[in-house]
Amino acid sequence: MNKEFINKLAEICDKYDIHTPDNKALYLVSILAEISKKEKIDWNISETLLNYAQQERKNIYSQIQKRSYLDGQNRDEQVGKFVVAEFKDKVTGKIDPNKIDLVRLYPNKSIQAIEQMLEEKNAFQSYIKEQSDIGNLYTAEDMLELLRDMREEDILKRVNLTIPIRDGDSPLLMYIADILPTGENAKKFDKIIKILDKTDGINYNYKDEMGVSFVEKVIMSENSKLLELIKDKPLEYYPELEYAYKNIQNPEFKEGVNRLNFKLSGSYKEIGKSEKIEEKAKSIEEEKPLLASVLKKYSNEEV
Repeated sequence: MNKEFINKLAEICDKYDIHTPDNKALYLVSILAEISKKEKIDWNISETLLNYAQQERKNIYSQIQKRSYLDGQNRDEQVGKFVVAEFKDKVTGKIDPNKIDLVRLYPNKSIQAIEQMLEEKNAFQSYIKEQSDIGNLYTAEDMLELLRDMREEDILKRVNLTIPIRDGDSPLLMYIADILPTGENAKKFDKIIKILDKTDGINYNYKDEMGVSFVEKVIMSENSKLLELIKDKPLEYYPELEYAYKNIQNPEFKEGVNRLNFKLSGSYKEIGKSEKIEEKAKSIEEEKPLLASVLKKYSNEEV
């Protein structure tokens, strides 16, 4: 018997609390069986694929059913066959290390979603690179011209506006958040808003590499035009918004922020379900006024 293999298998089972006959055990066994058909077991890769199988299990089950993979076996036993096939190099038949790196770099996404995202990114950045007269995107005039060009060339509806225009640069959405509306650029800025409003799929919850979100920029700049744009969009509440919220100077703008469609997630979601939600809102009003406002809205909706 291969003691090294058995010891490593025992270590993985202990780490992930795997016991037969649960589905994780079948995932792991089937993944190891598929990998070993073509190459030596790499435990780091096997662990990544196990985590991926757990994360994507609903989608994997659906695909297994569609592709008639069962062949007398239950779906858990076929997970390894499907997952390893997704990560194989088409030429060598072995696990593609580049795909493994991608799912580690972009957790909580399927390999198909990651590859599509990168394809869109490369296409968009190539498009931007080809534009010799892109101008100053911090101005409403040049931003409007670029968006119009993208719309006319059928680029706008196929590109996520949260893709950085270059590696290490900001996406167009964050450039727009940094444009200061003035009396002079009001008409052009309104046309930018109109284009955004008619563009589907924009992620207004986007955060940059520093953790600053589009919503945070809107609140900090007290940009009423952008606030109107996102008033009905599903937005994520997170604690870092509190600082920007406390520093709002315009009472009318603060009222507008209070009316935004904030959703609660994680531990905050549990607070939102609490029977003592009004009491909780009052207790945190001074420390976290925005969260208190969101909780009060939840309470009113329940009533």
